[in-house]
Amino acid sequence: MQHLGAFKQISDFLRVDGSPLLSLLVLCYIAGVTSFAASSIAVFVTTMPLLPPLVADGVSPVGGVLALALASVMVDINPLGITGGLILGAAEPSARPRLFRNLLIYGLVSIPIAPFLTWAAFAWW
Repeated sequence: MQHLGAFKQISDFLRVDGSPLLSLLVLCYIAGVTSFAASSIAVFVTTMPLLPPLVADGVSPVGGVLALALASVMVDINPLGITGGLILGAAEPSARPRLFRNLLIYGLVSIPIAPFLTWAAFAWW
């Protein structure tokens, strides 16, 4: 993909002109939404190649990596993700329906909140 220039084209498509920090926020939201139903590690690894153009525009490399990693991990605690599935599988059978509902609510609430919080906390590093 890198040889074909796919990461460069995707980075250009996601770029907010004149604001690399807002571009990082867009990338954090993409990681968070995708991580809701996918592995957070896989989402983090696939979004990492989109970060170097933002770093070249002025985003902190450490802050960008931390924001992306936490945006994908914080949303992963839901019954559709790996972490939530493991938590649900380890619970007592009688507690699973309530736990499923609580994890689903947490996951749905964390989609709009977690990427913004991680971006706000780490994008400025």
